Amino acid sequence: MKTVRNGRSGFTLLELLMVVVIIAILASIAVPQYIRTVERARQSEAVAMLGQLRNAAIRFRAEFNNDFTGLTLARLDVNPAEVSGNPLFTYAVVCADTDEVVISATRNGAAAIGNCVASYVIDISENGTIEGRSCQSAAAIGSCS
Repeated sequence: MKTVRNGRSGFTLLELLMVVVIIAILASIAVPQYIRTVERARQSEAVAMLGQLRNAAIRFRAEFNNDFTGLTLARLDVNPAEVSGNPLFTYAVVCADTDEVVISATRNGAAAIGNCVASYVIDISENGTIEGRSCQSAAAIGSCS
C-alpha cells in the first residue's frame, strides 16, 4: 500500500534526527583532536621561547665569569615584551647557582591535555650540556638538583 503525503515535500523528523546524530558523532571526534593540536602549537611556542632564554642565559654566564648566580629574567638580554607579553605561559628563572640554571615556562590555567600542568625546564650544566624535561607538575620544579 502506498501513502500519499497530500502534496507536501520535506524531511521527516526521523531523517533530521539522523543528520543531527551523525554531526554530533563527527564533532565528538574532531573537537578533541583540534584542542590537542592547538595545545601542542602553544607548547611549541613556549619551547621556542625557552630556547631564546637558554641562549640568553649562556650569554649571561659567559659575561659573568662562567657563573649563573644572580640570574633573573630581568637580567637576560631578551625582549621583555616577548617574555611577559604572553598570557598563556609564565616564564621564570626558578633557580640559578654557579653550575646550573632552571628556566621554566608554566602553562597558565588548566592544561588542555591530561592532568599535568605543562611545564618545560632546561638545565644548563657547567660544561654547557643542556638537559630538558617537560610536562612536570609545578611542585616538581623547585630547586637545582
